Amino acid sequence: MKNSLKLSVFSFLLLFGISSCGGDCEPGTLAETMVGTWSYALTSDSAEFQADGTLLDPDDIIFSFEVNGVVYDEKTWEIDADGNLLVTASTGTLSSNATFDVDGFNCDEVMLRAFGLPLTLVRQ
Repeated sequence: MKNSLKLSVFSFLLLFGISSCGGDCEPGTLAETMVGTWSYALTSDSAEFQADGTLLDPDDIIFSFEVNGVVYDEKTWEIDADGNLLVTASTGTLSSNATFDVDGFNCDEVMLRAFGLPLTLVRQ
């Protein structure tokens, strides 16, 4: 009886420990959270924010810029001093940038505003 009770308590603790791990997420800073692959909530196109500040955005879902047929396709990202997302598109020595106001974020969503319009990025 005593061994059965110990085994039951041990089994309960083991099951509780396993079930409480893995589902919780602490987002940390926005810069840490942004690293990964994201898409807009209603599309399947995605962009990858890399830890070194490189933005892989082949479908131009985050930012696109072109002048006289020249596509600015080298993209970087950073979080500015105000806590907003700054994306730069460049080609050679020429560049253009866009600032997205960050309204909030968690592990799986980043709520942005561009030109006053709300945009939500969803982690892939």
